[in-house]
Amino acid sequence: MSIPNAQPLAVAVTSWLVPGAASYNAAFLAARPSLEEGGCRIIEMGICCFCMADSLSYTPEDWPAASSPFMFHVHLPLDLPWDDTALPPGVLAGRRSVELMRLLEGLGVRRAVLHPPAGAGTDMALRCLDGFMNVWAKAGFATGNLLLENARDLEWPVWERLVSWNVTGFCLDVAHLISYGHHRLFDMLPPAAVRLTHWSAPGPVPGRDAHQALTQLSAAQLDTARRVAQVFPAALPLLEVFSWEDAIVSMPVLRDLYIPRVMEVL
Repeated sequence: MSIPNAQPLAVAVTSWLVPGAASYNAAFLAARPSLEEGGCRIIEMGICCFCMADSLSYTPEDWPAASSPFMFHVHLPLDLPWDDTALPPGVLAGRRSVELMRLLEGLGVRRAVLHPPAGAGTDMALRCLDGFMNVWAKAGFATGNLLLENARDLEWPVWERLVSWNVTGFCLDVAHLISYGHHRLFDMLPPAAVRLTHWSAPGPVPGRDAHQALTQLSAAQLDTARRVAQVFPAALPLLEVFSWEDAIVSMPVLRDLYIPRVMEVL
């Protein structure tokens, strides 16, 4: 008789699993009989704040309840004002991000995912990030909890410098790694600095990320995904899919990437 290893894998999910605000999604999960599904246990929700203006205008009713049975982190806006010229580079982007973090203080949010500025060139991108981190640190937030994500327009000289600075954490997006050819990150990123991993299948179109369920990964993509789980085992995996159905079918795949089923013959 064969018995699969029953150890659940701790995971995070997005705040857009069902249509509605983050508060509605947190309530949807909290109302479930169990936070365990498909061999995984949900311990954290990533609050999606992709649009700056919308996020800063949210009311307390839009945010999850502090009594939710899981922790939270935030994905900072994708449209931060990196190109502002009225202040030193990165300062306004940092201030807007701190404003957002203040709105989330009641939830104990400390970690935040950030896309570095794209298309600015190495020198300006680094100046922007330096200015951002100065604002972030002066506001009382640890730069180690600022998790820089490998977005589409990754600039290798910027990332080499960021790694050498050794002051931030990193969020490794697996679909981006696969679709945009970011395989150098396996050797570049210190495993201990990768605090979060984003998981989805990039979809069939090369150079794009469709955030599909992990059941859509090809055999070759599964090999790459398995290597991520092996090289960065301490990072919390977040299923970056945007429907509960896709999350449910992805969980057994994700669990088996991290915890191969051990079959015992009785």
